[in-house]
Amino acid sequence: MVMISRFFKPKNSDQEQLKKKRIQDERLKALGAIAGSVAHDLNNILSGIATYPEVLMMDKNLNPQLRQGLNLIKDSGQEAAAVVSDLLTISQGASAQMEIIDMTAIIDRYMASHEFNNIRKRYPQVKMEILTEPALLNIKGSYIHIEKTIMNLVLNAMEEVSGNEDGKILITTANRQIDSSNPEYENIMPGKYVILSVVDNGPGIDNKNLKKIFDPFFTKKEMGKSGTGLGLTVVKNAVQDHNGFIHVTSNNKGTRFDLLFPALRQENTTKKELEK
Repeated sequence: MVMISRFFKPKNSDQEQLKKKRIQDERLKALGAIAGSVAHDLNNILSGIATYPEVLMMDKNLNPQLRQGLNLIKDSGQEAAAVVSDLLTISQGASAQMEIIDMTAIIDRYMASHEFNNIRKRYPQVKMEILTEPALLNIKGSYIHIEKTIMNLVLNAMEEVSGNEDGKILITTANRQIDSSNPEYENIMPGKYVILSVVDNGPGIDNKNLKKIFDPFFTKKEMGKSGTGLGLTVVKNAVQDHNGFIHVTSNNKGTRFDLLFPALRQENTTKKELEK
């Protein structure tokens, strides 16, 4: 079993580890700067590319070959828009949108979303189970960034088990007190956390790739068809912006992502707003 927690406040990092982390942080900073400077212009361009073909395809007498071409243009535009969306999520950060939120409400709303329905249509054979802590504590966070994190973890898990006839994904939440008695979380600051876990029973991640999974545009899958290559980068940035930690374990029986967010004990008002 392989563990990754080096991305978040390691206790005894040597100079080489610090150098690698600094290079990675500088790469992400540069990526964010590029995204922020071009995203709005790209969104304007892509809006027409992704939506206007749908208007043209409303013509019932449209030539089938033209319809096929317009479908290709529409799909390409949507894929490009997904890349821009991920870049914007990375560049904007979550700090400016923080509020008291209920993780369970976000999970419920995402599971009822159009985006999740599309994923389920692509992977109808995958079984999913959701187990949430009844008395889950609140966290201070950004709704859009947490939802995007859940979406990317679910999509990643779906792709991992897609070739497995018995593919399963388990999503859980729990309250956890982290201290020195938790050896698996030895690099995590002590305190009360809300843990979001996404577990799959896929083939696992190779050790050589496990160290790269949070790198921008790193993917072993087909770009476009299986995401943008930025999904786990978005996850990492979101967790960092929430002062949280990521703990990843993987072997040939599957992969588990544990996301730990500092817990609050304040009354939640966001859940009511999400349920409107």
